[in-house]
Amino acid sequence: MALVLAGILVTGALGWHASEDARENWWSGQPHEPVGAGEELRGITITAAEVTALDAVETWDGPWPIPEGFQLWEVSLAVQTNQQEITTTTVYLEDTDGRRFAAGSNVPWSVDGYESYLTVDEPEADDDPLPEVQRMMVLTPADAVPAAVRVEGSYELNPQYFRLPVEG
Repeated sequence: MALVLAGILVTGALGWHASEDARENWWSGQPHEPVGAGEELRGITITAAEVTALDAVETWDGPWPIPEGFQLWEVSLAVQTNQQEITTTTVYLEDTDGRRFAAGSNVPWSVDGYESYLTVDEPEADDDPLPEVQRMMVLTPADAVPAAVRVEGSYELNPQYFRLPVEG
């Protein structure tokens, strides 16, 4: 019995030592410091966010029926940037219950004018400029009430992220 107990203690001590880096760095690697509209974060500024319910969308193959029990939303974001290191970020629609739904997930990809990710890098000299407003689609359960738009950049922006409250 003492040998088993010693083995457990040694394993625990080795595990604690081996996990030191993960334990010390996980918090800074997670988005937990919100930045609001109009604030600059690593050369990126998001000045406006609008969320609108969609009744239907037209794909290249025809109308896309919104699944029963779900709601489709359009998220529109105005971005200004002066950096070229971070190319895209992920957009989430956060509801009043704190649930997050990713833009571009479980929605048709063949809808003109909509993207899956938010482009946040400054275009090259011979590229088209960023559009004034970038639009994404988000599918949520029908009971979701939008509270905020979150824009996260994986490790590039962490621990900060954009959080833009939804009006109305």
